[in-house]
Amino acid sequence: MATVRFPFDLSQIRTAEEFREKTAQAGYRIPVSADLGVLGRSFSAGGRSFGNSMAVQPLEGLDADENGAPSSLTLARYEKLAAQGAGILWVEATAVCPEGRDSTRQLWLHEGSREGFRQLAQTIDASAAKAGYPAPYKVIQLTHSGRCSKDRAGNPAPLAAFESPCLDPVMGRPQIVTDEYLDQLQVKVGEAAAFAMEAGFDAVELKLCHQYLFKELLCAYTRPGRYGGSMENRFRFALGAVDQIRTRTGNRIDVVVRLNAYDGIPWPYGWGMAAAPSAGAGPAAGGVTSSWQGNPKMQPSLQAQRSNWQGNPDRQEFLSAETNWQGNPAPLNVSDSEKSSWQGNPDRQQLIGTQTNWQGNPAPFTVSEAEKSSWQGNPGLDRIAGSTQTNWQGNPVLPGGGNVRAGASAAPASGAMTEAAGASASGGAMTEAACTPSSCAACSADTACGPMQTDLTEVKELMRQLYRRGIRIFNLTTTSPRFLPSGNGYLDNFSETAQVDPLAGTAALLQATREIRQAMPADIRIVGTGLSWFGPFSANVAAGGVREGWFDIAGFGRSVMADDGFIPAILQGRQPDPARSCIGCDSCFRLFFEDLPTGCPMQHQAYRDLMQRLQQGGNIIY
Repeated sequence: MATVRFPFDLSQIRTAEEFREKTAQAGYRIPVSADLGVLGRSFSAGGRSFGNSMAVQPLEGLDADENGAPSSLTLARYEKLAAQGAGILWVEATAVCPEGRDSTRQLWLHEGSREGFRQLAQTIDASAAKAGYPAPYKVIQLTHSGRCSKDRAGNPAPLAAFESPCLDPVMGRPQIVTDEYLDQLQVKVGEAAAFAMEAGFDAVELKLCHQYLFKELLCAYTRPGRYGGSMENRFRFALGAVDQIRTRTGNRIDVVVRLNAYDGIPWPYGWGMAAAPSAGAGPAAGGVTSSWQGNPKMQPSLQAQRSNWQGNPDRQEFLSAETNWQGNPAPLNVSDSEKSSWQGNPDRQQLIGTQTNWQGNPAPFTVSEAEKSSWQGNPGLDRIAGSTQTNWQGNPVLPGGGNVRAGASAAPASGAMTEAAGASASGGAMTEAACTPSSCAACSADTACGPMQTDLTEVKELMRQLYRRGIRIFNLTTTSPRFLPSGNGYLDNFSETAQVDPLAGTAALLQATREIRQAMPADIRIVGTGLSWFGPFSANVAAGGVREGWFDIAGFGRSVMADDGFIPAILQGRQPDPARSCIGCDSCFRLFFEDLPTGCPMQHQAYRDLMQRLQQGGNIIY
C-alpha cells in the first residue's frame, strides 16, 4: 500500500487563515472558512427538511453477525454516531446477496436479518433523541462488493463486470458475472430496499462508487452484451435497479446515490476518465486509416479491409474473410491451412509454415531482420524498420498507439505530466501522455489506455438521468480521495514504494465536485467527500465548500470515527478539538484490510488493543 505523505505538519498550524495561506502557497485550490455556522444551516431536498448541512459518511465496521445482522458492536457504534447530531446518517455498505459480501462480518440485508436492521434504526433514533437531537435522515447503503467479494469461508472470491489488466494483477483474476446474473441482482436490490423500508429507514443508497460491482458496470466499455459497451448499456444496471426499488416500494422510501466522480484508473477500465486520444481520427501519414484495437473513434480501415478489431462494438468482419480476431466472443475458425494462433485461442496454435510473433504467443518468434518486431509482446520494443508505418497496439512510444513513421519522436511516458499555463498542482488543467502497455508502470493493459485525466461528461449525464427518476441527493467520491487522477492514480494504492499527498488528491476531488455541482439542477443536493484528510481544519474546508457552493452537504467519515464530539462542537459554534482530529495514519484502513472490526486506534482503546494484537502477530479472536 502507498505511503501517505502530507506536504506540511497540519498540527503546527494554529488558525484557519494560516491554513488557507499555507495551502494556497502549496498550490492547492480549496475553499476555507473560519465561520462554521453555515454547517448548522437547515436545507430541503425532495420535499424533505433536514436540520443541518452535515452527514455522517458510511463507515464500514466489519462487526456484523455471521448472518449479516447488526451485532451488539454494530449497535454500539451507531449509538455513538447518532448522538453526534448530524442531519443525515449513512449506514455502511450492506450487501444485497451473500456472494457480494467483502467479509463474513459485513452487513447483509435479507429476510433473515431484517429484524436486526429494524433494531438498528430504532437504536439510531433513540440515541439521537437522548442526546437532544431530532432523528437523523437514515440512509442504508446497498452494495455488491464485486472484486472485493469473499466466500462463506472468508476467502477471496472476486466477481467483476469485465477483465481489467489494471486491477486483475493486484486484486485477483475475477469471475465475470453474466447478464442473467445482473438481471437477478437488480431484483435483489429491490428486495433489499423493501426490507429497509419495513425496518424504518428513510432512504436506500445505490452504491455506485469505489471499485465495487454496481460502479464497475458504469465503465464496462470492453464488456459485450446488454450491460457493456454503449452508454445506454453501461447505465442499464443503475437505472434498472432504481426502477426495481420503485416497483417494490413505490415512493415510500427515498433513493439516493453515492457516485464516483472519477476512478483514477485509465479508460477503458475506469469511469469519469478521458478516452484515448484519437490518433487515428483521420488518415495517418502514408494514407493508412487506423482501425487498431485502442482507437476510440472506431474508424474502419481501408475499404478492402473492413474493421473487425476488438474495440468495435459492431464487430464487423473483414470482407470475404472469416474472422477469429481477438475480441470476437464466439470466434470463427479460419481455414485448415491457416490454423488459428490468435490471442484468444487457449491452445495457442502456430500458423502452419509461418513464424508467428502474435500478441498472445507466450514464447514469441522474431520476424526477419528487415521487419524487426515491434509487436506488443517483444520486451525490446524495437520499431519496424525503414519507412514502414506502425500503429500497432502495444508500442509504448507512440502517442495513443497511433500511426507514426519509424524514427518519429517518442511521446512522453505515462506519468510525465505538464501543467497548463497558470494551473495549480491540485486544480489546474493537466495534460498527460496516454497510458500504453509498456509505459504504464502500474498496469499491463492489452490496449492503449486513455490519458490519466478526468472527463466528467458521462458522470453528469448519468446524474441527469437519475434526476429524471427522482434522485435528489448525490454523495460524490472517488475510488479513494487521496489519489490524484493523474500519474498512476489509484493504482499507486498497490505500490509499496509510492508516496501520495492526500491534500492534493482530495483537492482534485473537490474541484471535480464543484464542476459537477455547477452543472446540475438547483434542487439537487451534493455531499462533499474526503474532508477528514484536512485534519483539524476539515470543518473549515467543509464550511468553505458549503458557503462557496462547491457542495451542499458536508460529509464526514474519519473525523467522526476519531472524535465523538466532532459534530456537536460545530453545532455549538466551536472548532472541534484538534487533539482528537484524524491524523491520516491509516490505522483504521489497516484493521479493515485485515478483516477486523474497524475504528480509530488512535482515539479509542478497544481498537487500539486490536491494533496492538495485530502488530504482535498470531490469531486474533474478538
